[in-house]
Amino acid sequence: MAFIELKGIDYHINKKNKKLNMLFENLNLAIEGNEFITIVGANGIGKTTLSKLIIGVLKPDKGQVLLENINIEDYKRYEIGRKIGYLFQNPEIQLFNAKIYEELMFAYEFGEGISDEVRKRYDTVIKDLSLEKAVNTPIKQLSQGEKQRVAIGTILMNNPKFIILDEPTVGLNQELIDDLRVILLKIYHKGIGVLLISHDNEFVKSLPTKVLTLSKGGRISV
Repeated sequence: MAFIELKGIDYHINKKNKKLNMLFENLNLAIEGNEFITIVGANGIGKTTLSKLIIGVLKPDKGQVLLENINIEDYKRYEIGRKIGYLFQNPEIQLFNAKIYEELMFAYEFGEGISDEVRKRYDTVIKDLSLEKAVNTPIKQLSQGEKQRVAIGTILMNNPKFIILDEPTVGLNQELIDDLRVILLKIYHKGIGVLLISHDNEFVKSLPTKVLTLSKGGRISV
């Protein structure tokens, strides 16, 4: 049983004129929970749309998206978030608080509370993402790379089984790209599955990832 499975997916950009605006037709894809997958393809081919179908933000016009063999539409949004973390291309839209501690602990402070286990997870996340020196700096003053790491940290605090990253190297210099590579390897080696969307060929080549090419109509090739 695949962790994520798309079965017979049709998706139209313009619902009023389906014949001219079909993005995906009978798209099928199965991803195991411990895989490191990268999806590449031309701009506008539908890579980000595919990822949003996977997490239930978009709904297919036909077919099913299954998460652990359950239709994604049968999950509540927070339930999906606990299984699949999603890093947007611009991490700033995921950050709402003034300090890193507040950002990473937000869901727990207003939910089940902060237990010793959660505090240990926070310490581990801060260390794994090399944010020790930044914890007292207002988030607005952090660098782009640090903001991205904080956004990844909020995802890891949910202890997800899988993480999706949409074009994470955009706007980063080579040093920050190298830092991101280290972080992704740490995540993967902890047993968390990874789906990377990227057009950065050099970055992709440096990772232990299976590369899938998305083509017109939703055709996927290895």
